[in-house]
Amino acid sequence: MNILAIGAHPDDIEIGCFGVLAQHHKKKDKIFGIILTNGELADDPKKRIQECKKSTKLINMNLIFGNFPDGNIQENAKLVSFIDDAIKKYKINKMYTHSIYDRHQDHIAVAKASIASSRKIDEAYSYETPSVLAPFNPQLYVDITDVFSTKLSALRNHQSQKNKRFMRGTAIEGIAQFRGYQCGLHGRLCEAFEILKIVKK
Repeated sequence: MNILAIGAHPDDIEIGCFGVLAQHHKKKDKIFGIILTNGELADDPKKRIQECKKSTKLINMNLIFGNFPDGNIQENAKLVSFIDDAIKKYKINKMYTHSIYDRHQDHIAVAKASIASSRKIDEAYSYETPSVLAPFNPQLYVDITDVFSTKLSALRNHQSQKNKRFMRGTAIEGIAQFRGYQCGLHGRLCEAFEILKIVKK
C-alpha cells in the first residue's frame, strides 16, 4: 500500500500522525510525505528541512517539498494540482492530512485542498495538531502505544522548535493518553482522526 501524509510545515506530520505512519512502516507500506512550506517563519528554512529529513528517515518516508510560502498558503488550483500530481505519480491509496477545523491559516488551506484531492483516492483522514478547534470530532482512534517512542524520537529531531510547549514529550503524550481514554483504551496511547473518505471495494 502507498501512503501519503501531508503537512503544511516541517513538523506537522510528526505531531499529527507519525505513530500511524510508523505502523505503516512496520507493515512494509511505502510512505510519502508532502511538506508544503519550508517553515521559514519559525526558523532557518535550511535547518528545518534538515530536521524534517532526519525525523522522517526513521520510517523511510519519501519527502516531497512544495516550497509554498510559510504563513500564506493559498487554497487554489495550484495547491490542489500539486497534491493531485503526487497522488497520481506515487499511486497513493491512503492519505493523512490537516483538519479543516484549525486556527492556522496554512493548515486550513491544506485541509481544503486535500479534501479536493481526496476524490482520487480510496481513503482519507485528517489528523489533529495543537491548533485544532473544538469542532474537531474524531471517529477513528489508532493505538500507537507500541510505536510511541518512534513518534517522540521524530519530534526530538526538530530542535529548532524545542521551546514550543506542545513539542515537549509530555504534551504530546498527554494528548495521546486523552484519546486513549476517550475511546475506551484506558492506559493506552492513541492518535485520533476525522474520517474524510473510505471506499470499500
